[in-house]
Amino acid sequence: MVISRHEIDYRYPLLPTVYPIRVETWVTEARAASFKLAYEVRDDDHVYAEATSTLVAFDVEANRLRRFTPEEREFIGRYVVPRP
Repeated sequence: MVISRHEIDYRYPLLPTVYPIRVETWVTEARAASFKLAYEVRDDDHVYAEATSTLVAFDVEANRLRRFTPEEREFIGRYVVPRP
């Protein structure tokens, strides 16, 4: 897989700290040859950044995009969170 697109919005300053910061990640969309990931960089009080990435299935030997296998689709599908 390769990342074909990445976007990030910085929401709140994240200064050097010792308290836990986490990155929450989930799939927002799954298609035949690509899927979208969403991310939040956050703690319990603030969302510091929000991001999205589009990943595509890629055949390195053929040097072209490919469709996901049924096993890959099933695996990715486990992490899809429906939009509200």
